[in-house]
Amino acid sequence: VVVILSAMLALTSVIPTLAVKYSSVQKLPPSHFKKGILIAKEPKYVPDNVFDLTLIDILRYLLGKKAVIAPRVWYYPRIVGKEGTYGIVQVKDKICMIKAILGLAPEEYYFADYRDGLIVGRWFNVNDYYACILPKNVAETLNVSVGDKISLEGFSLLVIGIFDPAIYSTFRDLDGYTITPINPDAVQKLNGGQMVLEGVEPIPLSWREIIIVPYRLALDYGGYIASIRVLAEDINLAKECFEDLSLITQEIPIYIFNGESVVTPSPISWFAWLGITGMLVPLAIGGLSIFLNVLGNIRERSREIYIYSSIGLSPKGISLLFFVESLTYAMVSV
Repeated sequence: VVVILSAMLALTSVIPTLAVKYSSVQKLPPSHFKKGILIAKEPKYVPDNVFDLTLIDILRYLLGKKAVIAPRVWYYPRIVGKEGTYGIVQVKDKICMIKAILGLAPEEYYFADYRDGLIVGRWFNVNDYYACILPKNVAETLNVSVGDKISLEGFSLLVIGIFDPAIYSTFRDLDGYTITPINPDAVQKLNGGQMVLEGVEPIPLSWREIIIVPYRLALDYGGYIASIRVLAEDINLAKECFEDLSLITQEIPIYIFNGESVVTPSPISWFAWLGITGMLVPLAIGGLSIFLNVLGNIRERSREIYIYSSIGLSPKGISLLFFVESLTYAMVSV
């Protein structure tokens, strides 16, 4: 047994590797959001929560054209003196200040019931660019409605919808956070949209303090992709792709919601066999060799069997003796 197994195992090896383990997310459960996949780092990792546009191209290549991919873009207006960060929304002589701009895709309604919070108007479509959806308080301050135009940092935006901030504030995504940008007042430095926290827990902005625009416009403004939502037609293929992505990056949190629970794949250290596939035939030959040796051993000890039988041991007892002996050899060889 030792010689045969040593000869076979000499052609194999065990190496450390990475495997994927799924763990449940112990945070607030998603509210109003449907099943799908979320790629998002926690807000406390700003500015490391910036995603590149290349990631979207990679996802489209891996998941196919039928996958629904919706980026979320955060844009912060310029710093104005010591007054902090805010943008001025203006209509004639009326102004209103906002803290940030949230860029969403037309496909975003696949993932949440945004239309439930719309008071009037509609959601974005693929042709919208210079368009916006305002919170109710901003629309009332500016005295505008659907079809009117507002001015923001030199751009003229068409108001296509007005939403209720109280309803949207109850929305929680798969990571337990709201999708609004974090409050820029909680940062030490703000430059070109990249932030360094002061060491305090970031607080997301209220829906009353932002406006929603198409994500392409927010990117052109100078914003960055803070999270990505994905819905794939083949969920098994999507899980394989995101498992590979989690192994490659090891830094991008991925949340998968199947409609019942939220899990996230994480890379863990594991062990893998090398050369085991080429050992199937030698393993079979070695197993047969050991089997024949055991049979030969029993054949040679047939006189012992007669002795056991003559002193009153039953055939089952004799079989048990040889079975236990063979089992001991098997355990040693394993």
